[in-house]
Amino acid sequence: MKNRNKITLLISSYLAISIALLFLVLSCVLYFRVMSILEATLEIYDILLSQPQLELREAVNMDDYEGVVREITAYNAGVVAQTDDTPCISADGTDICQALARGELICASNFVPMGTRLYVQYYGTCTVHDRMNERYNDRVDVAFSADQIDEALQFGKRNSMVKILE
Repeated sequence: MKNRNKITLLISSYLAISIALLFLVLSCVLYFRVMSILEATLEIYDILLSQPQLELREAVNMDDYEGVVREITAYNAGVVAQTDDTPCISADGTDICQALARGELICASNFVPMGTRLYVQYYGTCTVHDRMNERYNDRVDVAFSADQIDEALQFGKRNSMVKILE
């Protein structure tokens, strides 16, 4: 009877230890899964925070216009590394730096004549005063001033609706 009680006690102890170890392993697995989910959530949150949060410069109901989705890029007028050796002078002779300082929105494009006004979603209504490299025949490049490097980077490269206004 004594041996039986010892065996029962050993088995009970073994089961208790096994259950405790199983609980510990499951807790660790759950902890690491929760941590990986939290890590992934934080990465997504960081990505979302780094995305452009641009305000519309001009309220235009795009339902009123027929437009085409085009690739839009941003550049900084007045920055030689992003333009040519005359960074403020556009292809049609306009001083883009002064125009931007006056609050005008300027863009470059190859698919419309100079002076054409375009509505570019998320940028506003701009006037084409410049050209792009000939390999970009369907793209629009929107101008930011030389002191708006962060804004141009935030705008980045995106696909947006473009409407030819005039």
